[in-house]
Amino acid sequence: MTLDGYADLLGTDKVSQSSSRWNGTALNAAKGGTVFATFPVELRVEVFLQFCGMYSVVGKTTEGPIALLQICRAWSELALQTPQLWSSFAFDSQPMLGTKQNAFLISAMKTWIDRSRNLPLSFKLHYPVLDVTCTDLVQSILPSMARWRDVTLRAPSAGLLPIWEAQPNSHPCLRTLAVETLGPYPVVLQNLRINWAQITDLDLFLVTIPTLDECFYILKEGVNLRRCKLNASCVLRSGELECLSLPKLKHLQLKMYRGGGTDSQETRFLMFLRALTLPRLDSLRISWNVPHHPWSKLSFETFIEFLEELGGHLGSLHLTYLPFNGHQFLDCITAVPALTDLGISSSQGDRQHDFIDNQFLDALTQRPGGPPGLLPLLERIRLESHGESFSNVALFRLLASRWKFQESPPGPLECLDVVSPKRHAEYRPRRFKDLKEGRLDVAAGLRDESMMLNVVSSFMTRDSYGQKLCFMNGDFPSNIRALLVFK
Repeated sequence: MTLDGYADLLGTDKVSQSSSRWNGTALNAAKGGTVFATFPVELRVEVFLQFCGMYSVVGKTTEGPIALLQICRAWSELALQTPQLWSSFAFDSQPMLGTKQNAFLISAMKTWIDRSRNLPLSFKLHYPVLDVTCTDLVQSILPSMARWRDVTLRAPSAGLLPIWEAQPNSHPCLRTLAVETLGPYPVVLQNLRINWAQITDLDLFLVTIPTLDECFYILKEGVNLRRCKLNASCVLRSGELECLSLPKLKHLQLKMYRGGGTDSQETRFLMFLRALTLPRLDSLRISWNVPHHPWSKLSFETFIEFLEELGGHLGSLHLTYLPFNGHQFLDCITAVPALTDLGISSSQGDRQHDFIDNQFLDALTQRPGGPPGLLPLLERIRLESHGESFSNVALFRLLASRWKFQESPPGPLECLDVVSPKRHAEYRPRRFKDLKEGRLDVAAGLRDESMMLNVVSSFMTRDSYGQKLCFMNGDFPSNIRALLVFK
């Protein structure tokens, strides 16, 4: 139903057919003609908040509070008198829009900020080019800096200098900060005038890439961090790091890049890890974007010791491009038996070192009547590789041994992703998709979760890479087609 339909339902003025569609929340609240007008103001405001959601896009007239202004005078007045509706926004612009269009968007954003009055601000700002518009954009948000709460910035490093050079304690409300800089302009984390102790959620992807020393400084200062994502080069100028306990940190993601020096890259990285005590860490993600070479035996054993310290409470582990073989990865996951979420990625272009093979999948497969295998609590699995080292039979054995919706015995597994240049398979409750070498094999929903294994087994009897058959609707027997809802 369009906004005109809602206007009829509510007894309000008509608006143009080009207006946005409302969602079901407003409809349910507004049933009964003009009964919506009799609701308490607090309830009407709550309906508006549910409709607008977070981070409405500045400049779009078909969503968020701007759409409310177009319905009727009463709704417009209420929207303008409700600063909560304007306390979050997203600004995403491109230079190709032109100076005039970007100037209009900046003016609209200033109006949006003014309408939020004195409430804390949450916003996402993206502008990828250092030009006059970028400068004007940053200058337009600086006056509200004292109200910033949850902030995402994606812009050239040099364009953000006025923010970094602000007076100390200029961001008293800031709790969440995500920054992705573009362009090689040096940013020294120690010099940023931010009170890291007040940040609870931090996501930094900076160019120039920070060193491990700078990242350690952030973790040391950020005593209240609960989630932290950092990119870093394997540079550690400190000869020895003091022990650092982070009792509140639950999620840590590190994207590691090559650094200089004579020591091995992994030696410095492991020195950094071993200095951290993480008693409540639930999720760990490590991406190793360093030229591929095997770690020494001592380095690998040190990494296993680090994982074993987390083993009793770590629920999610994602390892990307670490130069381990299949047996070493199995040693890694053996060290963290409480995992419910596992992600392992090897190079999709490296066929020679593709360790995600039948043997690796069989190691994760539960055996009926036998003792629990590795990671008995797994709910989500994501595997990325070149994709030619395993067969459909091995993949199906893994799925069938753990699938949550099978009749007996039910397992904890809810979803499985397999990503490779040769194949992209997704298995979800009531949905599955399997693409091979760019050809559609299956893209369907299921009428019943319990039928998943019956359907999957019907087309996994052939090997993914030895056959050219493309399974479409007509390729399934009638009893299987009856279980599917084809997309």
